[in-house]
Amino acid sequence: MTIVRMAILILSVVEAGWFLIEGIRALTTGNYYTPKAGKYKGQLGPWAKIVGAVGVDPRSLHMRSTFLIIGVIWFFFIICFALQIAWAWLGMVIMPILTLWYWPVGTLLSIMQVIILLYQAIRDKQ
Repeated sequence: MTIVRMAILILSVVEAGWFLIEGIRALTTGNYYTPKAGKYKGQLGPWAKIVGAVGVDPRSLHMRSTFLIIGVIWFFFIICFALQIAWAWLGMVIMPILTLWYWPVGTLLSIMQVIILLYQAIRDKQ
């Protein structure tokens, strides 16, 4: 496995894993991970404003379920990509694009993944 492929897998496992863990927690406890103290105690991250701006309540059952579903689907593509199934590459590009709204960390991880995946595709064609 190349270092580029390994980088893609590590970045995607971190982000997909967070979506999965956050979704499970939000569905089982009714809330996401939030700061326990300080100025931002109990507040969601900046992503909540982005989601709210398009009319979705960030704390709704729909949004909590979305986290879980994204995590599960993404892990499906990660496994297929690790097994070098050709069509999995497209899923590995689509999933980070679909999660660009998860500002700030998710957005940065997603951009990095897409760039590396595109770099890999261009390099493989040469």
